[in-house]
Amino acid sequence: MRAARVLTENAALADRAFDYLVPDSMTVAVGDRVRVNLAGRSLRGWILEEGDVTRATKPLVKWLGRGPSPEALDVARWVAERWYGPLSRVLTSMSPATIVRDLPERPSVGESTQSPTGRLEPGLSIYGPSEDPFDLIVELVAQPRRGTFLILAPSEGYAERLNSRLRRQGVEVAGPGQWAQQRADWPVVVGARGAA
Repeated sequence: MRAARVLTENAALADRAFDYLVPDSMTVAVGDRVRVNLAGRSLRGWILEEGDVTRATKPLVKWLGRGPSPEALDVARWVAERWYGPLSRVLTSMSPATIVRDLPERPSVGESTQSPTGRLEPGLSIYGPSEDPFDLIVELVAQPRRGTFLILAPSEGYAERLNSRLRRQGVEVAGPGQWAQQRADWPVVVGARGAA
């Protein structure tokens, strides 16, 4: 039997994680949302890492669904340490509003390790408020690449409009509110600051 270290949503526990046994019938991964019993209460939480079997005394009650990726958990820890906030609150903000059980299959795009135009290097492009970068975005997302192309907009409204424009151009894009697609490493993600 395996064990998992679980952090619950209960902020009163001051980010203390507890080890729970993972039943053989349950398949879980780091970042997943689960339900546990703690001090007579049924609580939701996240699997932070493999747990210590010798310290675990109770089993996980239920697997609820997907949560932040292992990479996102590292970012969440950094955010909690940097801004001295509870990790449970950071994870709540990084988790979907509704339970996501299955991630969609990522659409395929041509893969390349080189930038054909020399302009698609990892980095940041900044445009002023009166500039419309749409044509450049369409050109860049059409290029073969590895990874996800993240487009940050100044507001949710702008992100939704850009998302609609890109869809009309035939671009497979995950926009605001599409947590499962974003978690599945969709080829193009559009959003405001929260998308990062």
